[in-house]
Amino acid sequence: MLDLSLALSALVIGFIAGSASAVTGVGGGLILIPLFRVFLKLPGHVAVGTSLLLVFFISLSGSLSYYRSDFVGLKPAAYIAVSGMVFSLLGALAGSMEVDKTV
Repeated sequence: MLDLSLALSALVIGFIAGSASAVTGVGGGLILIPLFRVFLKLPGHVAVGTSLLLVFFISLSGSLSYYRSDFVGLKPAAYIAVSGMVFSLLGALAGSMEVDKTV
């Protein structure tokens, strides 16, 4: 069954994060994590993990739009993506060793 409170909170969070991302190019942790903590009362480590998953889908739609307009540098993006994935994995492994609930 649909939780109306959760659905409305998600709608507000999506609007704020999507609008901020479209206008400024930021979103992710900067916008989503505090909103998750305040509106959804998620623990810090859950807010971070949820944000990372959502940023993938949110940025995918924006990236496709920019790609169709030929506004994407594929070569630098590929190099940075590989590096980012490696260090993201290392950071996630280090973070899972000690969960800081004050994030």
